[in-house]
Amino acid sequence: MRLRKKPEAKSYDSDENYSADKLQEAYRAGNLDLLDSINRLNSFSEAFDEKFLYSRNLLQANSIDSILKARSALFVGVGAAHLPGNRGVIEILRRMGYKLRPIIMGERDSNEKDKVEKLRVPVSFNTQSSDDGFFKVDIPGKFYRFGEEGVLDQLQYADMANGSYYMVTRIKTNSQFWGHNEEVVRKRSTAYYTKMCRGRS
Repeated sequence: MRLRKKPEAKSYDSDENYSADKLQEAYRAGNLDLLDSINRLNSFSEAFDEKFLYSRNLLQANSIDSILKARSALFVGVGAAHLPGNRGVIEILRRMGYKLRPIIMGERDSNEKDKVEKLRVPVSFNTQSSDDGFFKVDIPGKFYRFGEEGVLDQLQYADMANGSYYMVTRIKTNSQFWGHNEEVVRKRSTAYYTKMCRGRS
């Protein structure tokens, strides 16, 4: 039996053709094929895709189908990575019998979108501290723990009015055990966290 080595995934930062900017361009242009290609080339593993992409695609499509059986209209928002491909939400819905068509954003809609994105709701900042007092940060609300505790300890506040969020991430490095200095810890922590962020859709 011959084993084929999986092609090395391209990094958003190392290849201009598959950068984060290109991903956004593909989404705004409705280029699902390019979206699918970029997602595949930056995939962590087949197991990751199966659990966090394809299974969720099926769950979302089934939920849409279930709600539409009881209602005549529904607005749905899903992450761009869930749209393209034979196992994407669009094709799953088509196999269920739904007729789908793209709605192209015109120049007028684009201008209106730019105006909305420039709107800012005034907020008041207050100081939040970690439970152990290790850090303090000014944010316009209260931190909540994000996800399960483990290697990453994340605190997050969602500024829903402005479509943004504030997050503090603490990474357990065990640096003293490994004999790593501050510079090594900084580089490895940054690389690890960047990889984790790219895995989310």
